[in-house]
Amino acid sequence: MNWQEYIWGLIAAVILIPLAGFVAAKLRALAQTTTLRIELKIPDDTIPTGVYFGVLHVRDGTDQQDDKGPLRNKELSFRRRSPDALIARVRYTRRLGCQFKCFAKHAGVPFDEIKGILERLGFEDVTVGEGKQFRAWFVVPNYRVVEAAGNIKNNFHFPA
Repeated sequence: MNWQEYIWGLIAAVILIPLAGFVAAKLRALAQTTTLRIELKIPDDTIPTGVYFGVLHVRDGTDQQDDKGPLRNKELSFRRRSPDALIARVRYTRRLGCQFKCFAKHAGVPFDEIKGILERLGFEDVTVGEGKQFRAWFVVPNYRVVEAAGNIKNNFHFPA
């Protein structure tokens, strides 16, 4: 083996060994996570123009679990799947489940009007947002409800 082959072998080892470890870690993480598909039955013609729907991925697990994930507080957008439904996808740790809270951002539309619309559509515990202006937070009825810190009600999807 000449010195050039030795150098190229060393460079390949320095690059490939960490890269293999990185790829293996990513594959393990993917095997331990899954995706929750949240669908909201909200006909397009019932919502005033400019109202935007989102979901806050609060954390994996519940606040009451000893083995819970860190707070994520990651905002994700819903998108229109059909004239009658919106969908969002949340990736979470399979063994812990997923805690989330949906919201409607309603700048320019009074909170009481949005609250009335959401309640007529069957959503529960509609509350005005704290800190973020023009948000109406709500609970989706076909998911379990858990209590988070500060007596806040969030939705929870059981582990897959």
